[in-house]
Amino acid sequence: MSSDWFTQDGTDDDVVISSRVRIARNLANYAFPNVLKTEEAERVRNLVFDSFAHSETPDLFQAVTIPDLSGSGPKILLERGIAEQATLKNPAGGIVLRTDSRLACLVNDVDHIRISSFKTGLDLEELYGLCSGLDDELQNTLQFAASFEFGYLTANIKDAGSGMKLSVRVHLPAITFAGEVKAVMQQLQKNGLEMRDVFGAGEQTGSALGSCYMISTRSGGSGTETEQIAEFSANIKSIVEKERSLRQKILHEDFTTIKDTVTRSYALAHYASLITLREGIEILLGIKTGLSFGVFNGVTHSALCELIYKIQEGYLEYASSCTETEIPEDIRLNPRKKIDFLRALTLREGILSLVNEGRQ
Repeated sequence: MSSDWFTQDGTDDDVVISSRVRIARNLANYAFPNVLKTEEAERVRNLVFDSFAHSETPDLFQAVTIPDLSGSGPKILLERGIAEQATLKNPAGGIVLRTDSRLACLVNDVDHIRISSFKTGLDLEELYGLCSGLDDELQNTLQFAASFEFGYLTANIKDAGSGMKLSVRVHLPAITFAGEVKAVMQQLQKNGLEMRDVFGAGEQTGSALGSCYMISTRSGGSGTETEQIAEFSANIKSIVEKERSLRQKILHEDFTTIKDTVTRSYALAHYASLITLREGIEILLGIKTGLSFGVFNGVTHSALCELIYKIQEGYLEYASSCTETEIPEDIRLNPRKKIDFLRALTLREGILSLVNEGRQ
């Protein structure tokens, strides 16, 4: 079994697909990355890499400079939410990953250090514990910029204070079907949070593709880390309860529409030969809708989460380079259709094997 974080079960993972905690830190006596000279930025990177080498468990981490990333590596970092495009253009940038991918540290991104931790479901306390533990270890050898009045100093003023940003990916088909996305978004904005689509816009005005949304904090300066986590978690749990309560109402009033969504998704996964990323996301989240509404079984929410990452272009390129897959001759020389074919194959084999296994 893979040790990647997105293969594991999580709390409330019928609604909360995944959680992330990110903390930003900057080295004292160095300017922020956007104004650092190349040689200074490289010095910062070397100091951070050296700090990891002197941590309690150095063998658990792998450090690499941005210029040394090759193959599908950069795409996979983007797909997993570890890095942004701007990060991958910085020749003095770097990244440190833990072997299970649950912890990642970007060097010379917006800030000198951005530590992120990931998990399926809702468990921000555990994720903060991972980030905080690594933060403490790095502070044994690095001095971070901070003040008594403002807390940790960051390149973006909104992050100053705790330097922490919380975010979750949520699946809200019932709220979307009920036309209440706008109301939820407005309430979150009143509470100082942001909500946006993850994979692009959906067919309904204001909706997200696959009813998948990202909810995140706006500021790191509103209270202690514990207070921020408690307030954010309370907002998310309220949405979880609303989503679940609406499912029963919608299932009773619009059962045929829900069943049609799931049946179409399963049929495409079963028979399609070429599937775009947008179609793949809709298929997986359509099946997840059926699982959440109780009209489909044989799979788990964590297995569907794993497939979301395995149908991304970077992962497919990496997987195809490691294994021999028979590609139809008419699309072998067409890179786009080749990826769409591999995505369809991954979905078909993944969904059917899960369903067959679940029904045994």
